[in-house]
Amino acid sequence: MFASYFDQAKNQGIPVEAKISAPEILPVDEGELAIVIANALENAIHANLKLPEEQREIRCKMVGTPSVMLEISNPCAGEVFFDSDGLPITRQAGHGLGVQSIAAFCRKNGAICQFDLTDGWFRLRLVL
Repeated sequence: MFASYFDQAKNQGIPVEAKISAPEILPVDEGELAIVIANALENAIHANLKLPEEQREIRCKMVGTPSVMLEISNPCAGEVFFDSDGLPITRQAGHGLGVQSIAAFCRKNGAICQFDLTDGWFRLRLVL
């Protein structure tokens, strides 16, 4: 799944820096986590496509011990607004479902999820 989205990004002129180390056995359903990662990477790709090619980049880190931690970051043009729960919100119809899906996964699995925008970089951090 990572390879598919990384290839998609590279094919659209988005360099990807990735360091992935996952445990042999995940503490959550593998399919559900794959959907979370897919939503996050798809959002990062779409955000990058709004930038000039020389500013595009996706950074993805995942470690499996002592707990599973995932961080996906990308440069971001413009403002990002967050709701009272710290979730990014959109004003575009039909957008934002990926973030809601990530939040639902976190609630279901007791995961910690944090979104932020610092120094022009948007980050998703997820700890299981």
